Amino acid sequence: MEKTLVEDFLKSRLPFYLSSLKKMVETNSHTRNPQGVAENAQLCVELFSPLGFAASYRPCEDARYGSHLFLSRPGKGSCSVLLVSHLDTVFSQREEQENNFHWREEGERIYGPGTIDIKGGTLLASMLLEVMKEFSPQIFEEVEWVVALNAAEEVGVPDFPEVLRTFSRKEVKACLVFEAGSYQNGEFQLVTSRKGRFQFEIEIEGRSAHSGMVHERGANAGRELARMVEKIESLTDYEKTLTANVGVIRAGESFNRVPHKAWASGEVRTFSPEALSQTEHLLREMANQGTIKSPFDGYPCTIAVTVENHMPAWPTGEGTSRLWRAWSEAAKSLHYSVQEEARGGLSDANRLWHAFPTIDGLGPSGDNDHCSERSANGEKDQEYLDSRSLLPKTMLNAFALERFLSQ
Repeated sequence: MEKTLVEDFLKSRLPFYLSSLKKMVETNSHTRNPQGVAENAQLCVELFSPLGFAASYRPCEDARYGSHLFLSRPGKGSCSVLLVSHLDTVFSQREEQENNFHWREEGERIYGPGTIDIKGGTLLASMLLEVMKEFSPQIFEEVEWVVALNAAEEVGVPDFPEVLRTFSRKEVKACLVFEAGSYQNGEFQLVTSRKGRFQFEIEIEGRSAHSGMVHERGANAGRELARMVEKIESLTDYEKTLTANVGVIRAGESFNRVPHKAWASGEVRTFSPEALSQTEHLLREMANQGTIKSPFDGYPCTIAVTVENHMPAWPTGEGTSRLWRAWSEAAKSLHYSVQEEARGGLSDANRLWHAFPTIDGLGPSGDNDHCSERSANGEKDQEYLDSRSLLPKTMLNAFALERFLSQ
């Protein structure tokens, strides 16, 4: 590939790319809007079909959500490459309307729902494939390409990675995940590891009592929960990259009675699979009988702990390292620089790296992902894509992938 030729080609196609992205961004595809997810899927079919991709759908195992979309193009050779994105966003139609959140161009910034998480990433996957077809046709024809689009990534449905792992019949050489990646002044950050996570729920049952007449008969579930929150939050250990966060707390139903029920939920995250397992064990040990008892007769509060929605940690492995080296070498040839990023957020990469060589953060640069609010003083602003990142990021991805597959 010749840098100048690729750059000129991408510049000539930029109006089409932005027009395609605008259609996706203006289509609400909130996870719990399956019709909107389906409409966004159709736009993706239209985007990739001129490159020879055929569509197939797989219903999400949770009927509340839409269908996953798999776009594939057969190759003459024996290997395949996966390009992973998702169809859904976190923004409901109501939220978009209330915050006047829509496609809006201001200088190099393009605001709108999903511009970087992750519709801009889907666009970059198509741009990469166009470059490969135009400037590396032999590789493009040899490889089996699979564009995999999760219908419910934002809520962490586990079935999408399971389906994808059985989708390709050929050896998968690379799994490319198009979540947003930082780009500034010629320096890129690519994601080579992510924290794992599990969620937990705490339910405390005590005994209610009239707070004025027979207060001593009560076993205060709220007080027990307060102690539990302190114990859980104290598990946070920044040196181990471990955070324990109690995010939701509820207790009682009335101010004039001792609360007999209390609930809390939260999550634990860390890069270390061992620390994640150890922390789960510590949480489970907190179940059963509590420390708060009725002064009247010693009736105790009881504690129930539920752990669910596990997402494995993604530590950097040899498969990721091989991809990283190809991207690093390509960056040098383009006079860019790249840095590895260990990211605390989650993506499909957490469940795919076990099966395939995986690299993440291949999408465009921007900021304020998951934010729809905007304040007059600028302290809050909406999600936006930095349009200056589209061409250089596509060039980096294309040069790196060509280098990797040629090897």
